[in-house]
This record gives sequence, C-alpha cells and structure tokens, in this order.
Amino acid sequence: TVTQIYEVATTTTVVPVPSSCNNGGIRWAIYPNEVYNDVYYNSFYSDYDPAVIKSTPPWYQATASVCGGLNQGAVGQVSIYGSTRTFQSDYFTLNHVGYIFAQSSGTYTFTLSEPDDIALLWLGSKAYSGWTRGNADATAVIFGSPSASATVNLVQGDYLPFRIVFGQAQGEISFYLSLTAPDGTVILDSTTPDSKFLVRYSCDGSSAPEFPAFGSET
Repeated sequence: TVTQIYEVATTTTVVPVPSSCNNGGIRWAIYPNEVYNDVYYNSFYSDYDPAVIKSTPPWYQATASVCGGLNQGAVGQVSIYGSTRTFQSDYFTLNHVGYIFAQSSGTYTFTLSEPDDIALLWLGSKAYSGWTRGNADATAVIFGSPSASATVNLVQGDYLPFRIVFGQAQGEISFYLSLTAPDGTVILDSTTPDSKFLVRYSCDGSSAPEFPAFGSET
C-alpha cells in the first residue's frame, strides 16, 4: 500500500488599516433647530435648511464610534451616543463628520432610514465644504421619503470624507444609519464597536485633513 501525502496551500489576505494616532471614530455635534415640521401640508420638511448650522456654535460636541439608533416616543431628555449630558429630545440638529478608510476595493453603501424628521448625507469633497440641502447625495424624510441610500466605489486604501446631518423637529425622534463594506460587513451603525476603518483625520494630515471646527464651517 502506498500512502500519498498532499500539501494544501493556504492564502492569507492582509487587510490594510489606517495609521492610528488617537484619530478613530467620528465627530458629532448638536445644535438648536427652530423649524417646525408641518407634516399635514408639507411632507418633505422643505423649510429645513441644514446649512444654517455652518456658523452656529454647537450646544455640545464629542466623538463616537456609532451613529443613529435614536428612537424615543415621548418628548423628554435623551442621551446622544452615550453622552453624559442629556438634551431635550425635540428641536435640534445633529451633525456628524468623518472618513471611511477603504479596507477593500468595491462598493460601499450608506443607508438612511426612519428619520423623524429628516436625515441628509454628503460624500466626497462637498462633505468637507460646500454642502447644501440641494447637493446632498441622499435625503430621507419622515413621510416624503423615509429611506434613502447612496453608493460609492472606492479603491483599497482610499479615504472618503462623509457628513450626515439629522434634523429633529417637534414630537417623536427616530434616526437610523447603516454603512456597509463591499462584503456586507457593517462598518458604522448604532451598535458597531470601535472600527479601525473610521477615522476623524489621517495621521499625515494630508490624506484625510481634519474637518473644520464645528461652528466655523463653509
């Protein structure tokens, strides 16, 4: 009897990660919003202008590894992304900024869903500066369009700037966000742990420049 032994070759895929310099996660800030949402006469919250916060000093700002997941029926106090400070759960705007580091080449998908009242997304250079309601890559509105998605093709190692603004008017609050990689992995939502593929800026300061200070944006 002859016994033959075969060696099976294995392949290990090494996924690049961005350099770390205390730059992980996203930045977010909360601002006042005085715009009433008359849902009976305008289902698209047309009077809401996200650009007004560009020069508005925020009430509070911090960093986070999650985004979305807000849901509260009765108006009251709410903690945002685990903040120690709480806020009145009506009439405010949330502003989120950060970069995706492409772990692999392919299509990345952002999905905004169940906003009460509105959520908007910007990708690329206009996320950094020049963002308006009219040039948003995705807009989801409570009754007009309660879910919206945007996709972007990235090459492994790319940095992509993104901005997400959520506007809350009177009454209940709801807002969900999901960012998925080409293989379906969730990079960012309301439950993600710290992701090494989300950064606020690159360590070299040029591949992914730090976003302007909240309240001093253009």
